[in-house]
Amino acid sequence: MSTSARRDVVAAVVAILAEAGFEGLSLRSVASRAGVSLGAVQHHFPTKAQMVTAALTSIAAEATQRLGELEQIPDPGERLHALVERLLPSSGDSLVARIWLSLAARATVDEEAAAAYADLWGRTRAGLRLLLPAAGAPVATAEDDATELLALLDGLALGVVAEAGRMDPEQARRIAHRRVEELLRQPTARLADDIP
Repeated sequence: MSTSARRDVVAAVVAILAEAGFEGLSLRSVASRAGVSLGAVQHHFPTKAQMVTAALTSIAAEATQRLGELEQIPDPGERLHALVERLLPSSGDSLVARIWLSLAARATVDEEAAAAYADLWGRTRAGLRLLLPAAGAPVATAEDDATELLALLDGLALGVVAEAGRMDPEQARRIAHRRVEELLRQPTARLADDIP
């Protein structure tokens, strides 16, 4: 399969996952959508998990590039708020959010999907663990704060995608940004040398 045909297959997987979730994904639906043979799809992606992983890798590469653009923001607090904006879906039919939630659901029953999910979310958490203290949050709680913030963003993203009538994207943003401000206002622990 040529590089462009492989790219077409991955794009087809992404589109199908966004529209129909993991249950709608099949060799036949991918081959039809990408305009290639069943054998070509099966040769490169013998399992659904491998298709999902390829879709996630594609989405992750795009997301990494977009998140890298945040490095241009010199103020860590502004960068943190911009990251929240990037991680929350702008609508209930956000392609990235739908793929992410499909992967999260699949990760509960599939080791390969779980590894891909853990890798991507682990890198995001590690970045947040550094960014939060740089923006003024306490270093001592950075790991917990990063974990909490990602869990909140996951839940809000799920609400926007799955509860379109009840959770709108603007409400999700208000909640997330309010929590970021609360995390940044936590008192920082004093060093033992500073304690009289």
